[in-house]
Amino acid sequence: MTVTAPAPAVITAAPVAHAWRRALAAAGLVWLAGHVGYLAVTMVSRMADPGWIGLRSALGTWQQSDTHWYLIIAAEGYGPGDGNGWSVAERGDERVTAFFPLYPMLIRVADPVLPGGALVAALAVSNAALFGALAVLHRLVEHEFDEPTARRAIWYLMLFPTAFFLVAGYPTSLFLLLVAGAVYAVRREHWWTAGLLGGFATATRQSALLLVAVFGYEYLRRHGRHVRWDAAAVLLVPTGLLAYMAHLAHVRGDPLAFLTAQNSWLRTAAPPWDGPYRAVLAFRRLPLVTNQNNTLELLTVLLLVTLLGLSLAGPWRLRRDQWVLPLFGAALLLFYLCYPTTKPFQPLMSISRFALEVFPAFALLARLGRSAAVDRTWTFLALEVQAVLLVHFLHGGWVA
Repeated sequence: MTVTAPAPAVITAAPVAHAWRRALAAAGLVWLAGHVGYLAVTMVSRMADPGWIGLRSALGTWQQSDTHWYLIIAAEGYGPGDGNGWSVAERGDERVTAFFPLYPMLIRVADPVLPGGALVAALAVSNAALFGALAVLHRLVEHEFDEPTARRAIWYLMLFPTAFFLVAGYPTSLFLLLVAGAVYAVRREHWWTAGLLGGFATATRQSALLLVAVFGYEYLRRHGRHVRWDAAAVLLVPTGLLAYMAHLAHVRGDPLAFLTAQNSWLRTAAPPWDGPYRAVLAFRRLPLVTNQNNTLELLTVLLLVTLLGLSLAGPWRLRRDQWVLPLFGAALLLFYLCYPTTKPFQPLMSISRFALEVFPAFALLARLGRSAAVDRTWTFLALEVQAVLLVHFLHGGWVA
């Protein structure tokens, strides 16, 4: 038996306003609950550390891995510079260009306004973006399905094992806000809003260029050959990337420095099956006790492929007019799989963090969550794994 969602009814201004209020209320509850949990884990994980006292020390434990690079960019930009507190050798490293500019720009804007320094500003930007992302995702899923499914979708996102990257000093929540907002705008035929959000998204991560295909697919599906002037809004999507390339040409002499920098992070272009294949080989060669990250990444890929596949075929498949959602999710996943690392035992490095951006998969998971067994299993299993990974992350361990 095929289970399909009802076709969306005509939506007037008043119901949309009520729906946004529901989205904001639901997002606020999930956001608050998540932060209470993160605060509790942060405190408990450092109880045995005699040097860990006070709020500043607690926040300092969240400055891990890539956060360091975003703070460098926020302070000094992408040019060679003279250090200004960072080592000249580190500041001149070409690896810095792999990190796109919108997130560090927002950190730079927030830093003089907020007390506590650049790290506090970075966390503030991430957490403000997270609230917005949860609200937009709720609104998108409710528009496509119903309110209970939307509520489950944002809860399941925050329960995902690596969801703490949404509140850490990373651009993950900002990117999620922008791409989910762009897709929602496309689905509502707000083409100029979609183009503008897409432009900001491509200034956050290059994978946002896939929104051009989303825009084109949905526009042609609705209008066919009757292209109107508002189709030009798609030209806004690449503007963020083009602006970044122009800046790199000015300060580095190479507009494609962000691509060449991938080699410094051990990433190379490859067929999408290369990374999973090598990850399976690593899984077979190494014992689980020394191969946890690779196992997590393999399971993440398997979960995403399953959820996106069920969105397109089987009893939970979406209506054909909704296929833009799983197709965009699949395109994002393929993009990330096409840039594996050359590490022999961790070719899928970071895929469990990138999974947070594949939001269409969480919409399908939320539909499966109508079953009490699925809901309870996901809630308890994901929450337990996330707590363990968060403690590891706060102590400087590599997670994603």
